[in-house]
Amino acid sequence: MNKGTIYKVHKWLGVTVGAFILVWLISGIVIILPPPFPAPGRQRTPPLDFQEITVSPAEAVGNLGKVLKASPQVMSVSLRRVVDAVVYEVVVNPRGSHLIDARSGQVFMITPEVAEQIARDGFPSSARVLQIERVDRHSFAYPWGPLPAYRIEFDDDRATVSYISTSDGTVRRSDRWSRIRGAITSLHTFEPVKLVTKRDAVRKGLLALLSMVGIGVAGTGYYLARPRRRP
Repeated sequence: MNKGTIYKVHKWLGVTVGAFILVWLISGIVIILPPPFPAPGRQRTPPLDFQEITVSPAEAVGNLGKVLKASPQVMSVSLRRVVDAVVYEVVVNPRGSHLIDARSGQVFMITPEVAEQIARDGFPSSARVLQIERVDRHSFAYPWGPLPAYRIEFDDDRATVSYISTSDGTVRRSDRWSRIRGAITSLHTFEPVKLVTKRDAVRKGLLALLSMVGIGVAGTGYYLARPRRRP
């Protein structure tokens, strides 16, 4: 292989690695920058009234087993308030979290109406909901988080969107600027690859491939920079 060919290989390998390093550096800077706007305020959750509880943790787990038609492998049981209800959050393996009403013992369902009440936490009561839809798969707008979930969009200046998990009522909230920032920072760790395939080995393989390209750039550069022997 003559020197001209090696020079071309070095140049195009350098262009490839340079573009990756540029994106990696920019996304890294965005990660450490403070958010341009403060997060939406949240209302203070009222304390739990233990006099409302009429079902024991053992009864709650037993009722959940009847629903699942199997004896669940319980990882933890905790009390929390969801809107106006006191519920047990039962974390089981491998099916995630389930909510049991601490007063009736029945499974507490996250309906669209309940999801809207959860999403309104921290918003003025006058805020208007533009859209409520159920999300069953990840997308570029919602690349990670629990599924299924309700997507609730509010009519506010920041285009706030909340995703409410149907299993445990947890909230993932974003606005216009946080979504832009999230899209940039996701490039730092190749998160968009997960939208194409769930296999983490593919993402690691791309990182390894780019590392090998970087090694090729360094090797061809050293070869081109070596001193020539005089005849």
